[in-house]
Amino acid sequence: MNYGELQTLFRSRLNRRDVTPTQVQDFIKTSIQRTQRLLRTPGSEVATEVTITDEYNGFAIPGDFLQLVALIADDDHEIIRTNLTNALRRSKNQGSPRVFARNRDKLVLGPRPLPGSIITIVYHADFSALYDATDENWLTQIAPDVIINGALEDACTHFNDPRADRFETKFTQGIVDLNLMAQADETTNASVEPGYSLDYASEEGF
Repeated sequence: MNYGELQTLFRSRLNRRDVTPTQVQDFIKTSIQRTQRLLRTPGSEVATEVTITDEYNGFAIPGDFLQLVALIADDDHEIIRTNLTNALRRSKNQGSPRVFARNRDKLVLGPRPLPGSIITIVYHADFSALYDATDENWLTQIAPDVIINGALEDACTHFNDPRADRFETKFTQGIVDLNLMAQADETTNASVEPGYSLDYASEEGF
């Protein structure tokens, strides 16, 4: 479903004459922002390889970053989170990184990676922004109902419409269902040891 179709469906479900086109877009965008804070599925994951250069001064966090899934050195070892003091101390030496810590908008890797080495970052990313009527992203294709129900809840709250609780329940259940499906996919035929360690995730996204 594209952005234009979302707006049409939203208007039909809301069934109010006092909502403006700008409000329709705002309610939908707010719902998408809320959804991406709550949803953690493979569809929102991005894997990027970064080649370390001679000018390396910390590993830059991608601009569309939401939450880390894994950080992997080019010898296939996962880089594990530690405290900043330990990461800074270990970054004084060069080699294949084994630990990392966040320092503002960068990650400190220790040991410091050698020029030419490749670090792979796997993370949950922002959904692509919607501007034109024909625009789509992963969420609009897979779960447009979640976007619509979240937008309807926001609109009903704004207009003091008594249907807000009903739409909130549907929105929340949609998020739960999608996350449970993602968890089931992760555990089906999985080995005892997970491929990526997630136990260092925090409210900051790490």
